[in-house]
Amino acid sequence: MTDLGQQSLLAPPGPPRTVKIPADWPASWGMDSATKRLAVGSAQTRADGSVRRDVHMVRYAEGYTDEDAHREAGQRLAIVEARTMALLEAMLDAGVPAPGHVMLEQPFGGNAKSGKGPRVDPVLQWTVGVIGATTYRFFRQRLGYVVHVELLNVMTWKAQIGCGGAKGWKPTHKRLGRKPELADYGIAQWAFLNGFEETGEPSDWDKVDAMGMAEANRRMVGFIR
Repeated sequence: MTDLGQQSLLAPPGPPRTVKIPADWPASWGMDSATKRLAVGSAQTRADGSVRRDVHMVRYAEGYTDEDAHREAGQRLAIVEARTMALLEAMLDAGVPAPGHVMLEQPFGGNAKSGKGPRVDPVLQWTVGVIGATTYRFFRQRLGYVVHVELLNVMTWKAQIGCGGAKGWKPTHKRLGRKPELADYGIAQWAFLNGFEETGEPSDWDKVDAMGMAEANRRMVGFIR
């Protein structure tokens, strides 16, 4: 298991760029999307320098197979739009700080660094597009402000929280010689150090990624008012 304790104590460098936001949009969000669910993480730097973290998830459809997703793509995308909108509404109603900037993980196939390998599932590409557009439209309509929604490469955000390269790979049975556990995953180790509580559900893997993306966003993009 990689020890991330020392890394969590090191102050990250200042954000390399900034975006202008209203005073009441203080958080950085990260979205980990899949064809069947969406996890959204939030990271807000408080006045005392501590970080508030939240993570929420929605499932798009129960019992759908990959074949269903392709055959009924239009219906699935309508579900994605409606349930993404409902999740964002629920997060704000729960008191999660609104985002000044949102990072949405870029779909990839094969090797994330070289771009070589199997092509990206087209349904995942469509799903990510719907999530991005829905997020933009929701905050424009709900709060009257344009939120920045940006695609983020998986290798980039993992490197931002000290889990670049092999540290950020999801463990496999082939690599470990046994069934992988969440604690084997470098991103999860970081998340545990930052308040994440494992539930034992498969969605935990998506939630720790969303938390990591939100933190990477917080480190990469600063806010000015």
